[in-house]
Amino acid sequence: MKISGLPELPDNCSLKFHANGVRVRVSLNIEKELIPLVPKGKLQRGSKFFVYWCAEEIPLIYSTPKNINMVYENLLNRAMRNVRQMKKEMLDSQIRVLKAKQIKIKF
Repeated sequence: MKISGLPELPDNCSLKFHANGVRVRVSLNIEKELIPLVPKGKLQRGSKFFVYWCAEEIPLIYSTPKNINMVYENLLNRAMRNVRQMKKEMLDSQIRVLKAKQIKIKF
C-alpha cells in the first residue's frame, strides 16, 4: 500500500484508519510448535501458516508518516523478540522432557 509521504510498508504490516487515529498491526508467521505459547487473542490462521501479531493505536494528532513508520519498527522488534522468547520457552520445555528421560549408564 502506498500512502503519500509514507514509505512503502511490507506485507506483514496493516493500517486501519478510524475517527480517533490509526491502528498499526504487524504480523509474523510462526511454527505450529509455538501455538500453545502464543497469548490468547494474538494468533490467527493464515492461508499457509499460523500468524502471531502485535498492534498499537496512534492517536489522530500523532498520526504522521514518520510516527507510523516508527511504530511499525517498534512493533516488528517487539513481535520478533516475543517469538524468540516463545521459542526459548519451547526449547526449555523440550530440554526438561529429555533430561527426565535421560538414561544413566553405570560402568
